[in-house]
Amino acid sequence: MSPAAWRQRVHEWEAATPPSRDRFMDATRVLSMLVVVAGHWLMAAVAVVDGRVSTRNILDVVPTLQPATWALQVMPLFFLAGGFSNAVAWRRRASAGVAAFVGTRLARLTRPALVFTVGAAAMLTAGRALGAPSEQIALAGRFVGAPLWFLAIYLLVAAATPVLLRWHERAAMAVPAGLCAAVIVVDVLRMGEIVDVGFANFILVWLLVHQLGFWYADGWTERMSHGGAWACVAGALGVLVLLTGPGPYPVSMIGLEGQMSNMAPPSVCLLLVTIGQAGALVLVRPAACRWLRRPLPWAVVAGLGARAMTIYVWHVSVLVVVSAALVALEAGLPQPGSALWWVTRPGWLAVLALVLALMVALLGRCEQEAPAKVRCTPAATWLGVASASGGLSIVALGGAAAPTVWAGIGALLGGRILVRTSNGEVASQVRGS
Repeated sequence: MSPAAWRQRVHEWEAATPPSRDRFMDATRVLSMLVVVAGHWLMAAVAVVDGRVSTRNILDVVPTLQPATWALQVMPLFFLAGGFSNAVAWRRRASAGVAAFVGTRLARLTRPALVFTVGAAAMLTAGRALGAPSEQIALAGRFVGAPLWFLAIYLLVAAATPVLLRWHERAAMAVPAGLCAAVIVVDVLRMGEIVDVGFANFILVWLLVHQLGFWYADGWTERMSHGGAWACVAGALGVLVLLTGPGPYPVSMIGLEGQMSNMAPPSVCLLLVTIGQAGALVLVRPAACRWLRRPLPWAVVAGLGARAMTIYVWHVSVLVVVSAALVALEAGLPQPGSALWWVTRPGWLAVLALVLALMVALLGRCEQEAPAKVRCTPAATWLGVASASGGLSIVALGGAAAPTVWAGIGALLGGRILVRTSNGEVASQVRGS
């Protein structure tokens, strides 16, 4: 794109943005996604040991980095921003009905995921057919499929928006308090003998974080003082130190081998991280809003936001492909955690970003669907949500190279078909909600 064309696009984005749009929440969503992508790329400690590819997490190699995950585990910010967006969208279009609202969310979220799962499964199948070792194909499949856990859960949480928003409007304090109490109870049971009950927190924690987005939509940032925001940050940090020092929880907010995980399933520590990050949002919001009123920063945010799901679902695949290419070329990968490893990280990120940019340029349009009215039957909508979420979970848990991947793709496609064809209407998301 030429400079003149880019300037024209910047002015178009600025002109198309309504004054009521909360640019800060768009920036929060984009920033959280970019931090997740960069974090995954930096955590990948790929090396060749005795002729075999070794994959470790840099947090295992350099444990002193683990406290950094308190700031860099920003998936809660994405769910918070999603809660805000879903609350605004539901209040704007509640007259269309719950089924229509849920249908539009499912249609937009699952389209890039479907393109990704089919593409990744096809590439891995081709790699196996061309003679790539089955062990490496299976490992790559687990890596590239893992990020879909987020979409599987977010789809369920977003679908619950009409009900939870109604509860929020009737008893704003009771809902998060009840969810928080449930999370604590689940954690206590999980640390006892009922380990499997911890999986309930996959829903409870993310519902609670999503619920905080409703508070933002109601203007809590305007009502909270800087002192209150600093209290959230300091209080969350202090309790985290207690729970992860003398307490029973690990320091890392990223699940590591051989440790109890704060992320899978989520623990009360992730709620504390959310509280601290929410306080930080209040502190930076005034300056960030002033900056986002400029056309260029807003154009960058709007452009990335329009391709956020494509960026997310493909970023691990780019990591796998680039790593495999370097190994095949015998490029001499540096020892993870060494001085050379750190020196080469900027170049590593630049190469991955370039490859991902090419991928997004090729596939980014899959996030856009032509606006259309939605009239889905409730039964088809909820069945579609269950089918799509189940399909995403199958791929996330089994991997994109497992035989079950095609069952997951079928369930995901079936969920989309149920919503898109119910009552003969096409479900889609009107851009900007």
